[in-house]
Amino acid sequence: MKFQRVSVLLMALILFASCGKLESSDDGSTIEVTDDQKILKGNFINASHPTSGEVFVYEEGNIKKLGFTNFKTDNGPDLRIYLAADLGAKNFVQVSGEVKNGTYSVDIPEAANLGTQKYVLIWCKAFSVLFGSAELK
Repeated sequence: MKFQRVSVLLMALILFASCGKLESSDDGSTIEVTDDQKILKGNFINASHPTSGEVFVYEEGNIKKLGFTNFKTDNGPDLRIYLAADLGAKNFVQVSGEVKNGTYSVDIPEAANLGTQKYVLIWCKAFSVLFGSAELK
């Protein structure tokens, strides 16, 4: 019985400690991003494929970054991350040519306009298919 309580307490501690938003950067290092550092954020919704997780914009130095937490989507032949003005990828900037599941961040290109390009799209370029999206607010 005592072992059971200790186990439950230990699991609760691990769960609580993992709630700090740790993001892996492009170089593999880890940084902490708190909710008040997030300039914009959104949650992914499904389109053609199941897509989930949180996405947010934050600054590291003078560089704007796009952070992903618990991101998950299906594999695709030619997936890209776009910032776009709509869900049809008519007015977009490619953020990354690599889409991976997990918790990580990527630099936002200077050409991006976060005032108008508020949708993060997981886009299959080869077939012009939207896997999932999140609106940044």
